[in-house]
This record gives sequence, structure tokens and C-alpha cells, in this order.
Amino acid sequence: MKMTIAVCCMGQLEMTKGQWGCLIANTTEKDQIQLLVVDNNSQDNTQEFLTRFVFPHFPDHKLIHNTENLGVIKSLDQCYRDSNGDIIIFPHNDLYILEYGWNRRVLYEFEHDTRLGLSGFLGCEGLSPDGGRWHTLSNLLEAEAHGSRITNTQEVIGFDGLCLIARREMLNQVGGFDQEYTFHHAYDRDISLTSYKAGWTNKVIPIYCHHRSGVTANHPDYGRWIAQKMHVEEGRGDQASYTASMTRFEAKWKLYLPRRVGER
Repeated sequence: MKMTIAVCCMGQLEMTKGQWGCLIANTTEKDQIQLLVVDNNSQDNTQEFLTRFVFPHFPDHKLIHNTENLGVIKSLDQCYRDSNGDIIIFPHNDLYILEYGWNRRVLYEFEHDTRLGLSGFLGCEGLSPDGGRWHTLSNLLEAEAHGSRITNTQEVIGFDGLCLIARREMLNQVGGFDQEYTFHHAYDRDISLTSYKAGWTNKVIPIYCHHRSGVTANHPDYGRWIAQKMHVEEGRGDQASYTASMTRFEAKWKLYLPRRVGER
């Protein structure tokens, strides 16, 4: 099975070089993996850095440069439609993958479970009526701060978007990421439930990693951009996006939630 690692970014190179270093150091069989980067109009040296230091390690690589920031959800769907992998891995650009050969472990799970539709590095066994996570599981560096630490793959229902891993066949069946959400938020819970409701299995693969979190979302450029997109005052854009996306989520899933693993 062919794998694609698809990373979306918008500048922040000085904050994310470590992520690229971990990806290069701990990914094996890089000549068999496509690396796809969607660059949302970075204004720093991101493209030069990728060309000089990252792409030479991945013979099959592709850079998509958007002339404006599309936001997370549209960028993820762009990755899905422009990639060539049977399995598509969507790590955040501030995720440090610390486990050597992590991609072998991911590939093994998808090859040995033909109904595995979606996986990730942080999952939960249930979702509440408002989308809140019940019993969160991971092998993050600070797993206990989020829930419980596990080291063996386990079936779950929902994921955090820090790293989503999707089977293309599942995405094809459900039509990809729902574009009725705003630019950010709720997409991870939505695609998790979409996969699960469609009859696929969701499993958390407890890869040892660290999520720095908020590198792009907390940057002033993002704050100005999202405020303009949401037509609100600067400083209120992300909250407006969150509220709109959660309104969409709750309306779409109110008759299906709450839901736990095993409840179809």
C-alpha cells in the first residue's frame, strides 16, 4: 500500500523545523512514501527550506503553493484530492514524531485490518452530545495530561486532529472532509464520526510523539486573517470560527450523539 504524508503549513518555519527534523530522522523507507506539502502562502523561507533540506529525503514529493491561506479544512481536502497514497497521514506541522519506524507500524495496522478507515495518535472511546471526548487514549509525551497512556493499538470512536490517518477508500466513500464547516475546528470529530457511522473501524495507534500545539493558531498573522474571514474584530476571529463550526457539528450530529465504541 502506498502512503502519503500530507502537511499543511502557513509560515512559522523557525517554530517548525524540529517537526521536519523528526519526520526525516524517524520515517523509514522514505523512497516508498509520497510527501505532499500544501503551503498556504507562507511569507518566510518555508519553500526554500523544504527544497534544500526536506524534499531530497523523499524522492516522491509534491509542493502545492496557494496564493492565499485556505484554512485547515479546505487544505486537508486539497491534500486528499491531490495525493497519491492509499493511506494518507495528516500530521500537524507542530507534531514531533519521536518513534523510529512509526510509519511501519501505521502501515501494518492498515494492511492487517481491511476495515480500518481512520486512525490517529490521540483518540477517545466516546463522544458526548456536544462533541466532548470521553476516555482519551494516546502515547503522547504527556499522555497522562490528556487522559490515559496506552502502547497497544485500540479501537476508538473519535480523534484529535494533531494527526489523522485515513484510508483513501473511506474518504472516497464519504466524499472527503465536510466543507460546510468554517476554516478550522470540529473537522476531526466530524470525520471520525463520519468514518465510524459509515461502518469503518477507527483505531488509535499509540505512536510516541509530542504536540507543541497552537504554533499557527496563536500567531498574529493568523489572528488577523481569521478575523477578516469571519468578519469580526481582530482577536475574535478564532472564537467566531469555533462557534460557527461547533454549531454546524451539533446540528449535524445531535441525533447520533452521545456515542461510544461498539454503539453503531
